[in-house]
Amino acid sequence: SSSPASSQTVNGLVLNAGNSVVAAAPVSGVSLPSVTLGAITENVGGTVEFVGPATIGSAGNVAATVTITTTTTADTGGVIGGMGLGQNGAFATVGLYDWATTNNAASPFTIIGGSQVPGFYQTTGVNTAGNYDVNSGGANTVGNAAGASTLRFNQNASLMVSNTAFTFQNCQGILVTPNCGAHNETVAGVSLEFYRSTSGGQSYGVIWQNNTLGYLVCPIELGHGRQTGQNNGLVQSGPGTVVYSGVNTYELGAYLNGGFSVVTAYTGFGQTNNGYNSVSAVRLNGGTVVGNATFVHSQAGANARPFVLGNNGGGLAATAGNAMTVDGLVSSAADAGPLTIGIAASSANNNTAGLLPGSGAGTANTTPVYATGTVVLSNANSYTGGTILQSGTLNFNGIFALGGANYGGLTFNGGTLQYVASFPGNNGSADLTSIGSAGITLAAGGGTIDLNGNVVTYGGSIGNGGSGSLLVKSSLAGGVLNLQGANSYSGNTTVTNATLVINNASGSATGLGNVLVQNAATLGGTGSVAGSVTVASGGTLMPGGGFYDLGIGNDLTLAAGSKTWMQIQHLPLSNNVVNIADTFTAGGTLIVTNLGGALANGDAFQLFNALNYAGSFSTLTLPALTNGLVWDTTALNTSGLIAVTTVAPPTFDSFTRLADGNFRLGFSGTSGVNYEIRASTNVLAAPYTAWTLLGSGTFNGSAVIYDDLSATNFPQRYYLIRVP
Repeated sequence: SSSPASSQTVNGLVLNAGNSVVAAAPVSGVSLPSVTLGAITENVGGTVEFVGPATIGSAGNVAATVTITTTTTADTGGVIGGMGLGQNGAFATVGLYDWATTNNAASPFTIIGGSQVPGFYQTTGVNTAGNYDVNSGGANTVGNAAGASTLRFNQNASLMVSNTAFTFQNCQGILVTPNCGAHNETVAGVSLEFYRSTSGGQSYGVIWQNNTLGYLVCPIELGHGRQTGQNNGLVQSGPGTVVYSGVNTYELGAYLNGGFSVVTAYTGFGQTNNGYNSVSAVRLNGGTVVGNATFVHSQAGANARPFVLGNNGGGLAATAGNAMTVDGLVSSAADAGPLTIGIAASSANNNTAGLLPGSGAGTANTTPVYATGTVVLSNANSYTGGTILQSGTLNFNGIFALGGANYGGLTFNGGTLQYVASFPGNNGSADLTSIGSAGITLAAGGGTIDLNGNVVTYGGSIGNGGSGSLLVKSSLAGGVLNLQGANSYSGNTTVTNATLVINNASGSATGLGNVLVQNAATLGGTGSVAGSVTVASGGTLMPGGGFYDLGIGNDLTLAAGSKTWMQIQHLPLSNNVVNIADTFTAGGTLIVTNLGGALANGDAFQLFNALNYAGSFSTLTLPALTNGLVWDTTALNTSGLIAVTTVAPPTFDSFTRLADGNFRLGFSGTSGVNYEIRASTNVLAAPYTAWTLLGSGTFNGSAVIYDDLSATNFPQRYYLIRVP
């Protein structure tokens, strides 16, 4: 932008790969600013949007807010950009609606939008030279011929340009403006060649997709355009979506500077092995590749297509139910931006994470298309900018797939990281804290780790102070995540169909949030967590291994239907302990196993140590004891203690005749001990099983009252209370 002095001069404008913006606006009280650019040098893959020159918008003409000049002349077709052999296409626009051109004959030339030049846009048809403004009244089909050098879709309608025979030649620019609204625009037919050449040379076509309410659909082949040598490549800019459904044969690769490029096969970006420069790369500098089928970016493992990240980074995504495998090298320069998996929320998709722009309510494609599929990275990649998970699933086979020695960390913001099944270990460690210091960040959108049946350990800290939550799951049985660091995220942690082991020596293994252990999940380990822990029905709490403490910084709630496993031993006397900073609410089943030594009278085990106690276990499974010993569990629900004690003989407390002549007996015994009440007419009857069993139960600390309503049927009756 210009300075308050209202003038700025640069010694030439060099456009490297990626999209640039040159903009200026008036300063209050100062006349129209001016920017003097000098010569414009456009390197391969570079595009530029000028903001401020006179142009057209959705409501008509837009007056200039800046004067921008250049010494570079417009092409013979009127656009700023090279149209022809060795040229880089229509690389410049003014705003979102206009090709960039100049309006005076002498240098320096003033940059304006083509709409400001009478006759710049022709409306006759695609088979007429010049810059065709596609309309329903024009001729929108062309045969085997050169026609319009650029196409602009700028009407609120669904329009199609079609090639009917062999190839439409020498069209090096397509512009789709926001005026198209909720409509798809289409370029169809046999073949489009950005430039037709008999001698080779690097020529590129540029597609500007500035409409986020509809797609530009290209079922046409984007061809190589050569009779000898190598030729033709693709540049895409703008925030919108382009669907490449043809089998493309251009050979110089693609530069994706923005928006979303939807493909269904590796041929979506031209030939992989073109016979001249081996495999052409896809260069991501703000753009995102979206796989809309399950396929691999190679030919049966050969000629794998490389991907290169630029300063703005780029994205890989797959639509729901599909898996796109990138088995070629993903690389970048040292200062490149991140690799994004999935689609982030933005103004282009109504701030809906995962939604493909141009789909959903209010667009041309009302059925929403979500990038919730799987992207597979399988090479030993070398990109530097880190990885951001926004939506969908990233399946990988080791830290080398995420950059190796250049690993720049992994940020969760809504997606899933999935370990490859039967993790091979031949593409780096499973530990994403093992290289560098960037580690794992849990941003506001949080994320999911799918262990996929593997045992994974993170030795370092994760979270990086992020506010997101973490879900740990395993699509295949046997998944275990071992957290050994003091982790720093503030969201909650949920475990489902997996085991989370917390073995941190300091801090909290699960950050500042709470932990929920769901059905078919287990929480174990010997570390500590800062928040509350809830073990839901079907979930398991299993401290261990060995006799170590498990620390919980707030409440522990064991829901009905949960299971808790604890370990004890007699010699030396020791056991697992769960230390709870606040309230312990018991529930579900408690299973205690003895790891060694016969238990003896007086052995006591503090299983739970809490500030407050509530609830009770519905089922207790305790180690077997020798005759004469019983478990005393009276303090379990009030102080977390179980103990071994001797069985005191039961006593008759009362004997009362009822009004009908029968008897009421009152008796008591050691709490927790099972009993039987039996009767006989012969006090000497033996064995005891010869006595009639009247009832059984478990002493609970209160007297047992039993009414023998058949006593009057016998001339005499003796009673026996039996305990083990």
